[in-house]
Amino acid sequence: MSHPDLATISNGMTVGELPAYAHHVSPLTTTGAVLELFDRHHDLVGVIVEEHGRLVGVLSRGGLMERLSQPFALELYTKRPIRVLHDSINHAPDVIPADARIHEAAHAALSRPHDRVYEPVVIAGPGPGFRLLDVHTLLLAQSRLLELANEEIQRGKEIAEQASVAKSQFLANMSHEIRTPLTAILGFAEILLDPDLPEHDRRSSVRTVVRNGEHLLEVINDILDLSKIEAGKLEVELVPTSVVQLAADVLSVMRVRADAKGLPLLLQYDGPIPATIQTDPTRLRQILINLIGNAIKFTQKGRVELRIGLLDSGEGSSRMRFDILDTGLGMTPEQRARLFESFSQADASTTRKFGGTGLGLAISRRLARML
Repeated sequence: MSHPDLATISNGMTVGELPAYAHHVSPLTTTGAVLELFDRHHDLVGVIVEEHGRLVGVLSRGGLMERLSQPFALELYTKRPIRVLHDSINHAPDVIPADARIHEAAHAALSRPHDRVYEPVVIAGPGPGFRLLDVHTLLLAQSRLLELANEEIQRGKEIAEQASVAKSQFLANMSHEIRTPLTAILGFAEILLDPDLPEHDRRSSVRTVVRNGEHLLEVINDILDLSKIEAGKLEVELVPTSVVQLAADVLSVMRVRADAKGLPLLLQYDGPIPATIQTDPTRLRQILINLIGNAIKFTQKGRVELRIGLLDSGEGSSRMRFDILDTGLGMTPEQRARLFESFSQADASTTRKFGGTGLGLAISRRLARML
């Protein structure tokens, strides 16, 4: 029997899942027969001595060879029952239940007296019967588990470092996203204090203040929404909602942005659409505005399209599917992998070029799951 394939070792495995030996002899088996058994199975570490289903003891290859290496021992014991040699063993066999964890079994094995540390251990179960486990197999498995634990710690460290970098970038971005509109609001508010300001300039300044105020409110709402979701305090209210009316409202709002970039904003229905669905219209509108807003933001030419259709759930009912398609920049697999992470955008240059908090998609996915 070979040692276990370390690639198959995983956290949560028990000793009963490790490869073990099941060679049994009775106390009346001759020593010569046991020697022949060891000769036929070169990797056999020992045999279980059993009588009428009762565990009598264990005779290891090393222990037997040590006893038979004494002068005249081979001639004296070869034809005699193995119990004669076995009776000279003055300790009970080390038995470990099959459902014991590998680290528990390894600790028990290494806690034995030094002259028995590398003796095989008996695995009891599952069910009746016993098997013999090579302690080297056990220690190899334990070593692999330690490697896995170290790898998990390293992955956790890397994730924590990435999260720290992402949050640092987020805080820097938030500083920009909040200070920029605030600076504009304060600056134009100061201009408005001038009593001699022409009416045309006054109206332009007011529009700038309103526009920056709306942007600032959007940033704050994103932060509050995410904190509510993470705290489990954001609730949705499912009510009958007209998909057609909601889609028309969303596109009416987003068409202003699309027109500003010269992008067609299209709507397509795939198949029949129910008159109403049960959803939270406020949160669904928020999701669609986030997704369509991103599509418009990252599309320089081409089009943006919203497609709506029924998605058969296979459970006797159907759900709605909303697809947003665009002809924008696209993303690498690495960027897609962190697309829905909080505080994250495709890369730092995205924030510098296009702005945004990096929260919209994370919020949208969590809201979609709540709906």
